[in-house]
Amino acid sequence: MRGARQRIEVSDNGPGVPDGLAGHIFTPFFTTKKQGGGIGLAMVRHLVHENGGTVHHARSVGRGARFVIRF
Repeated sequence: MRGARQRIEVSDNGPGVPDGLAGHIFTPFFTTKKQGGGIGLAMVRHLVHENGGTVHHARSVGRGARFVIRF
């Protein structure tokens, strides 16, 4: 179907993204944790963009993180 749009919303109930860090979370290897490589969200962003979509962090209502992907 030409012109069809798909929206995918992903959320969790973790600690969320601090206000001052929201602009950095898609940067490769950015992390605030002692463990983990900080590559997951950068990979998601790259794959979504390569397939003609967009992804962004949307502020959660309460606790957790929320991301919206559109194609």
